[in-house]
Amino acid sequence: MAKIIPISSKTRNRNSEINNRRKELKTKRRLNTILVLMRTLLIISFAGGAFWLLTLPHWVIRSSDEITVKGNKFLSENEVKKLIPLSYPQPLLTLSIEDLKENLKAKIPFEDIVINREILPPKITIKVLERQPVAVAFAPVVSPKNKKVKFTKIGYLDSKGILVSSEFYQNLKDDKKLLPNLEIVGNYNHYSPYWEDLYPLINSSSIKITKINWQNPNNIILRTKLGTVYMGAYTSQFPQKLTLLTKIKQLPQKVNLNEIIYIDLSDPDFPSIKEKKPPKEKSEQKK
Repeated sequence: MAKIIPISSKTRNRNSEINNRRKELKTKRRLNTILVLMRTLLIISFAGGAFWLLTLPHWVIRSSDEITVKGNKFLSENEVKKLIPLSYPQPLLTLSIEDLKENLKAKIPFEDIVINREILPPKITIKVLERQPVAVAFAPVVSPKNKKVKFTKIGYLDSKGILVSSEFYQNLKDDKKLLPNLEIVGNYNHYSPYWEDLYPLINSSSIKITKINWQNPNNIILRTKLGTVYMGAYTSQFPQKLTLLTKIKQLPQKVNLNEIIYIDLSDPDFPSIKEKKPPKEKSEQKK
């Protein structure tokens, strides 16, 4: 006859605890499954809602007419709008302001650009800070037909030597009053490293300078109210030469400027004037 071993109360309690833990685990699993489903539904809902919001007609610009340009003086508004790399209709919330700014700066060297977007009504405002042109730049171009040198306008220089292509600044072409009074002729790569130091000297000179000819770097030629001035190469003596030019501003009182071919300041220690030869007498011409 088999023995019946009684189950102690401790054993009963352990079994009860195991059953409770199993029930708790099942409950947690159900809750986790429900939470995952809820999160998935929320993500789908948010994605759908975002897509719906982005495609709302009230949050989309449909043409460049909904873009406002401010701060432009030399560039026309149409010029700026043509530079904007947008396709229409353009959802405003997906528009990258930084990308748009970098694209604009890559096409024309604005000093600064601030771009704002508005939802109601849908609008983009672009505020630009243009580079102030201080000189018109010309470069020598050899004609392929007759091999003659022709001077072509390549753009506009600001005080730092940044060149803005001549295809821009349409307003300058339409309003001559906005054009700089200074011209520079030569290879841009030759004079651009010195321009930031050179321009303040030219601009502050009491003798008005209207043209800088840098075709020959060994002899920079200035067109001034005193006439043509040879300055030699651009060296540390250049400020001294301009000071010397200022000192001879009384020259018209002593010499007829029409008789001067050029003033030579290439050596500031020995300045000179090249004058036209006096006309020969008729009697001498007959001989």
